[in-house]
Amino acid sequence: MRSVIAEDGELKQRYAIEITQAADAGAVYAINRALVQVMERGTGRSVRRQLPDDLIVAGKTGTSDDLRDSWFAGFTNDYLIVTWVGADDNRPIGLTGSSGAAKIWAGLLMSLEANSYNAPAPEGVALHWIDYLTGDSSAERCPDAVPVPVPAIDYYTRTFSCDGETGFGARVRSWLGSDTR
Repeated sequence: MRSVIAEDGELKQRYAIEITQAADAGAVYAINRALVQVMERGTGRSVRRQLPDDLIVAGKTGTSDDLRDSWFAGFTNDYLIVTWVGADDNRPIGLTGSSGAAKIWAGLLMSLEANSYNAPAPEGVALHWIDYLTGDSSAERCPDAVPVPVPAIDYYTRTFSCDGETGFGARVRSWLGSDTR
């Protein structure tokens, strides 16, 4: 329930909360995991280095044409923060999302007691390890291995070597009739 309470503490009105699922839980989970990778390996990595090593965050930078706007949106389990740097007259400011707004975001997040993003995978979704550079199936222990949400089906339960010679990527290349390495 949501309530409207007067300054003196008197209850004025109560409203029931209605929740309607707007998107597939597996798809939302996959996007959020991709946003974690943006922070670990993508455009957010320079700002990520300013945060504690054990803090898992998700986020995305944004830069408009001609460097007019610098955006960053990111979240943890506790906080969603969106920052913008720009000029009201729409002139270029010379900052990208990572060189401007993301630095402000990281500074603000550091002032808070944030908990790592750690949403569990929804039913029917499992994490499958792939090599970040090739997209081939991998093992968690391999260099450059990253978890990717996939439908929880049998053929993802196999174990794979770190040499890139086996796995899902190799099967796809064989299906296509060529080896692209």
